[in-house]
Amino acid sequence: MAEQGCWDINPGCGSGACPDHCPAITRKTVCWKLDWASAMDEMSLADREHWSDFIKRRCIVCPIYLERPDEVESIIDSM
Repeated sequence: MAEQGCWDINPGCGSGACPDHCPAITRKTVCWKLDWASAMDEMSLADREHWSDFIKRRCIVCPIYLERPDEVESIIDSM
């Protein structure tokens, strides 16, 4: 059985609460496996600040957090 994607666990991914320009969605990988440090290194300062703030505010209330708290905490801690 294939692993569920973040877009499956959180129907808001790619729209609404989670923007469609999310690095995980853009790279077709799940958020908890994305190398966020590398992804953010490729961003402008404004985009890095946006995503850091977004992750700190939104990931803690995302349905993915309930299923993968350790992975999501790791993402948040890296910001």
